[in-house]
Amino acid sequence: MKRRTKIKIALLLACISLTAVARDHKYTSVDEHKYYSNMTITTKVMLGDEVLLDCEVASFVGDECRSSWLSHPEQGGLVFQLIRGQTTGEILTFRVVYTDENGQEQDVQAEQTYVYTNDAIVGDALNPYIIELPGKPKVQATYADGKERGFWLSEATGEKRDSVAMATTIYIKGIWTADDYASLDNTLCSSKKLNPCQLRYLPADTELPSGWTNTISGTKALTDITLADGTQEAPASLFVAEDIDLNGHTATYTRSFTLANGKSGWNTVIVPFAFEVLAGDEVISIYTNMEAQDTKGYWALRLDYGDDEDGLDFTILTGKGIKKSAANTPYLLAFPGDNFNTDTRSISLAGKTITLRSTETTLAATPDYLSNLTKDNTDYALIGTFSVILKQPMYLLRPAVTENGTDAFCYYAEGNLMPFRAYLKDLTGTNAARMLGVNIDFEDKTTTGIEEIDDSPFTIDHSPLTIDHSNGIYDLQGRRLNSVAGKQLLIINGKKVLVR
Repeated sequence: MKRRTKIKIALLLACISLTAVARDHKYTSVDEHKYYSNMTITTKVMLGDEVLLDCEVASFVGDECRSSWLSHPEQGGLVFQLIRGQTTGEILTFRVVYTDENGQEQDVQAEQTYVYTNDAIVGDALNPYIIELPGKPKVQATYADGKERGFWLSEATGEKRDSVAMATTIYIKGIWTADDYASLDNTLCSSKKLNPCQLRYLPADTELPSGWTNTISGTKALTDITLADGTQEAPASLFVAEDIDLNGHTATYTRSFTLANGKSGWNTVIVPFAFEVLAGDEVISIYTNMEAQDTKGYWALRLDYGDDEDGLDFTILTGKGIKKSAANTPYLLAFPGDNFNTDTRSISLAGKTITLRSTETTLAATPDYLSNLTKDNTDYALIGTFSVILKQPMYLLRPAVTENGTDAFCYYAEGNLMPFRAYLKDLTGTNAARMLGVNIDFEDKTTTGIEEIDDSPFTIDHSPLTIDHSNGIYDLQGRRLNSVAGKQLLIINGKKVLVR
């Protein structure tokens, strides 16, 4: 036997002799003469957030037990293992035997593994190798701002319940029963602040709890992923840490879109998947130009950062080689309203639920848009968001705000934006333009609905626009109002008037 190995064994036995251990062994180690080499590991077992002071740790290669050692409660639960072996590279697994708080014996296999290495010394009394076991039912919650909080299931009531409900993602930790899952589901559903886009991560090989949606295990979806805007009290917030394999399921996003009226009606949208559009249960196609056709459909525009001086070119989604949508890419979408119906054609989507549905197999990870805004040939970028933005300088798309009734991106020093939408950002930081007019003008004709255009790109005029306030009622951001409610300062027929 090598001198180094003898010294290791002497030190190990000295450590073991320091305390008495009352627990009996459940597992029996292989005959010590079968292997001529060994390694030592000083370990500590964590059950959730607690140290297991009294336990047995058995190490295996396949089904063969290479060692079985008891912990030392008086030394903080340390386990000094001498693991027999011969071939470096074998994969060690660990089983931990302990008695739970109800007096029941638990025999649990740890998820982690270790590579056996001849004569290796791993860990010591001050820095032991940690074996982690799932503990009491616990929820690890993450939020749109990147912060994390942990909650014991038994404590998830009141304010803590609402904190769990508002999270973008929850991770199930510890040992859960069917009753525990039902309790968590009831807890979340009883909160008025439940995030409708919350993703729930289950441990591997866990049976799907009844009634759960938006559920993931590892990187594979266990259910359909359904996304929606939420409410003012319970706004939506989505964060996907890494790409998710939809695993035969679908992802959808539904909201109440503004319908086009002949001149106005564009919507910004961004979703974490390539999509098709459904009106009710019917898949509708993209119009290939700005002329409304005889079947129900929609228009889709993407902002291209081209070679123009301002770099702001909108092209039809199916033109210029752009054949389909892409995940995490902001678009302008328009859906025909009643103005486009004629005696011979009914293409209005009024009264229809409009849904974006995944066409590919991936729910894409959420990118950090703001870290990648340096673009050549443009002063502006169209930025999408998956969480609420409050009081930030931005250009927001507003309907029918120009004097000819078309849409425009209007500047707000403290703008607010709901998730799954996009805004224009001035990369120069000057925000000199008051409005950025979207020069895509539907022309409401009784026969064709929309005037056909050529293949040239649509452009955004980045020069400041003016609005004729001489007639009508406007707010201080230049938006024309059809009605007035509450005390506010308005522009009425060209003059500022305080309405009480």
